[in-house]
Order: sequence, then structure tokens, then C-alpha cells
Amino acid sequence: MRILYLSANKIKKIEGLDALKDISILYLDNNQITEIKGLRNLSCLSALYLNDNMITNVEEIKYLPKHCVIFLRDNPIQKKVLKKFTYTTNCFL
Repeated sequence: MRILYLSANKIKKIEGLDALKDISILYLDNNQITEIKGLRNLSCLSALYLNDNMITNVEEIKYLPKHCVIFLRDNPIQKKVLKKFTYTTNCFL
């Protein structure tokens, strides 16, 4: 299990993680991220913490592993309806 903590770093865009394919848990909470992008190559990802960001776009969530649990508490996306997402990725608002 490989864990990467990037919490509370004022990150605005997810980038530069393509080579880190073995990450299983990624903490990106408490940043300034607006969309879930730049994670397509993380095939071992089992938990993604994105709480307390500024996420309004989750379209790329469909490219994450189906077993990945995603935490999105305290993001603007909570106000949008997620009914259009029919895949089995677990998402906690």
C-alpha cells in the first residue's frame, strides 16, 4: 500500500501524478481543486480524499478504478445532482 499526502497545500490543479501508478490512497483534501483530472493512470487507487476543495466537475471520475472510494464532502458539487453518473465508483458527499 502506498499513501500520498498532499492535503492543505493550496493545490489548484491535479497534475504530475502520472508516474506514481502504485498509489493506493491519495489525500488531496483541503486544497483549491476545482475538477477531478490527472488521475487516469492511477490504476491501484482505492481511496481518494477530496474533501474541502472547490470541485464543481466530476466528469473524469469515470476513469478511476471501479473499486475506488471517493470522498467529496464540502465541495460545490454537493449542490449538483449526480444522477447522470451510473457507474459503480463509490462517491461520498
